[in-house]
Amino acid sequence: MEKTDAHVLIDAEEPVPRRSAPGVTASVAAGVVATVSVLVIAEGVAHLVVVPVAVVTITVLAIWRFGTMSSGAVVTGGDPGVSGRYAFVSYARQDAAYVRRLVAHLRAAGVGVWMDDQIASGDRWDRVIRDRLGASVGVILVVSAASERSRWVAEEVEHAQRQHKPIFPLLLQGQVWFGLGRIQHEDVTGGRLPGERFIGQLRGLTASAADQVRADQVRADPGGRAVAGVGWHLLPVPTAGCVDVGPLLAGLSGHAGHRIDVLVGPDDAGKSTVLRALARHYQTADERTRYLDLSLVNWREELLRGEPATVLLVDHIDRTADEDGLSSAFDLFDRVLPTLLTAGVRRVTIAVTSDWAARFAEAYRLTPQAVLFNATPGVRCQVHVIRPYDLDEITELCRTLGLDPADFADEALRRAGVLAMARSAPADERKLTASGVRDLLAARWIQAGGTVADREARRGMWRLLGEFTLANDPFMVTLSRMSSLLSGSRVEGRYGSAQLRAQLGGPLRWEAGYVQPDSPAWADLAAARRLSDLLSDSELRPIGTPLRVSVLDVLSELVGSAELAALVDRKLTSLAGLDFDQTGYLGPVLGTLRARLPAGRVLEFTDLTLQGPDHSEVRTIEPAVAATVEGALLAAMQGAVAALIEALRATPDTEHSCFRGGELIWWAARAWAAGLPLRTFAETALTELLPNDGSWRYEDILDVAVTGATTSLMRRNAEGFDAAVRHLTDAGAEYLADVWDGINDGAWDQIDRSTRSYVAAFDLPESVASTLVARGCRMQRAHLGRQDVRGWRLLDCELMLADFRSCTNVHLADFTGSNWWSAILPPAARYHLSRQCVAEDFLAWCARPPWINPYYTRPWPAPFA
Repeated sequence: MEKTDAHVLIDAEEPVPRRSAPGVTASVAAGVVATVSVLVIAEGVAHLVVVPVAVVTITVLAIWRFGTMSSGAVVTGGDPGVSGRYAFVSYARQDAAYVRRLVAHLRAAGVGVWMDDQIASGDRWDRVIRDRLGASVGVILVVSAASERSRWVAEEVEHAQRQHKPIFPLLLQGQVWFGLGRIQHEDVTGGRLPGERFIGQLRGLTASAADQVRADQVRADPGGRAVAGVGWHLLPVPTAGCVDVGPLLAGLSGHAGHRIDVLVGPDDAGKSTVLRALARHYQTADERTRYLDLSLVNWREELLRGEPATVLLVDHIDRTADEDGLSSAFDLFDRVLPTLLTAGVRRVTIAVTSDWAARFAEAYRLTPQAVLFNATPGVRCQVHVIRPYDLDEITELCRTLGLDPADFADEALRRAGVLAMARSAPADERKLTASGVRDLLAARWIQAGGTVADREARRGMWRLLGEFTLANDPFMVTLSRMSSLLSGSRVEGRYGSAQLRAQLGGPLRWEAGYVQPDSPAWADLAAARRLSDLLSDSELRPIGTPLRVSVLDVLSELVGSAELAALVDRKLTSLAGLDFDQTGYLGPVLGTLRARLPAGRVLEFTDLTLQGPDHSEVRTIEPAVAATVEGALLAAMQGAVAALIEALRATPDTEHSCFRGGELIWWAARAWAAGLPLRTFAETALTELLPNDGSWRYEDILDVAVTGATTSLMRRNAEGFDAAVRHLTDAGAEYLADVWDGINDGAWDQIDRSTRSYVAAFDLPESVASTLVARGCRMQRAHLGRQDVRGWRLLDCELMLADFRSCTNVHLADFTGSNWWSAILPPAARYHLSRQCVAEDFLAWCARPPWINPYYTRPWPAPFA
């Protein structure tokens, strides 16, 4: 059997124990297994043969002695797929002796590596190889005549290249293969082991992000200089195959020959920081170094000045003074840099943003690096695509830096530049949150505009994003419309489409022909800043649509609570006496915001409109629509009615009805209905009847349909419900009335889950420490959370459909002058308040109630008196 490039799997009649150390188990070597089926995979073809134990023993011992027969790997301390970062070693079986020396050498130097001699018995070698290669951070390729002939080594290299993993060739014999000539290799001919520079790159590659930060501090001497040329005093800047690209680039500085490196990444990924650190590194090494920040200098003039350089570092090429920011970059890539490389420049490192690189490729049908590489044949070139920290890295780094990982979970914030800002925030400032970091990034993006006009354009687009979000209008704007919006009524203003396109980045992106926020979090931030402006403005600017609650959360993070409370109080005072037509949703938004801020013992509002539009009349719903929705709701309820009956039977026999102060039956029915997909059933039915254009709301249709559905359900299952409450103390009709109320309230709970992400009326948090006092306020559809309302004073307030259902001690609140009977109250509180109320408005309402519980035996509200 030809052993070269073959992998052997053992399928024994008795199980073969896993190895506790490299080699075969004693049981296999001693020939415990009588017959063995051997799966031989040679050159990709599987062969199953039955052979004597002796043959298998010799073969397995040969594998243990000389190594597995293809590529491989080894990690220090257990399974590398489970713990630690590691480099995958790809090699041919003939080079196994050298590879074992290499692995031991790298381990001793603190480098994590994986080699295929750790594949356990019984594992599928091809699957293990694929998984370990996929999980590795790079590939160490042992180049020799044997590995060049190996099909499996070739496949491993191809797989690594497809995944953009860095490859580190070690030239053991012969020449570097075709296709790898542009990759810097280490010469280890004659069996030499790689030097410190090569090991330093791998050490940086396989270290964790936080380990890198700690190691950098250790490697610096008291004078602050880097030791051995690889010290790095920065946060790691990770790429697809490297935990920190800075030390990787610095470690290449001593290599002979010309080299070009291109850093590609989003704003605040750490590109500029890496370039500036490289400049100091090269200068320390006595290299003639030029660092060009093209946002500050004219590169054509700058390159003609000063002494010739051997190292050129080019930053902010996307911020040149060109109208489109592209043409000078093309000249630099296509003509200038190739000329400089023939005139003494040896190393070139360029940083570009991902958005700018995409625009360049769109304009020229070639990526920036492709233009550069085509213009510099024979020069080693490499692109380093900076990635966000993964969740494990950001967690470890934040803990090392004393930051909260939860604030940086968003991919847009998992960047070295963002963490650097957070780390350097003054110690006397309050904790820098995700919103605070984004606020700094937005300000930096605006200030990074190359000219005054650029900065004005960015500021204008940022303002428009906030205004659109406040209006609940999706921000998807064409460049021509953006130009018109920024320039007033003119169709084509002073901001051209090309200029606006060149300013995109940071919080805004270009996709499918539209300018859009990079994520909803950026839209919330822009809206929070606009809302802050409204609070400070002496003029009244209404808000026309409900506002996302997340905008209020962001504003609370940006402005200190005491300062924000003062701004809100001042603005609310100016809104006193105004109706919804004058304020829009500004009243409920500010009332809700104020309730979220410290308020002392009393939270007080006077003569404010804390509601949306007047909901005193339910919209007219066509009978056919109401009947369709009612049927859908009834079908959803009927399918689960057995669970409700079971819950009613489980109620303790001492429990009273709501009319007599109990509430468990009502809660059981409410919880049952709230857990059903009622809204989904209703909306599915409505899609065939009504347009999805915002002209109708589920709650309006529910007002009409759910009562009928609940009544039909009760009648259809009358015998089962009656039997389920027969063991209880009070009259059966009282408990059935509670069931009817509970099902209706459970249906409304589904509205809360879907609509409370927006502020459409006054909305309290789940609990507040203050006592609420409201005088003469309009509070229709207010949501009062889970408050203990004992001691509250709601005087002369409009409370239609204000939701108190989850509050406690509602009967102990002062509702003098308010239409509490129009609110949604817990049944027990409604009955209690009804017994003692003699107000004329209440008695008139009782004569014509908007709904009637079919289980009331007398006119509402005292059916069981």
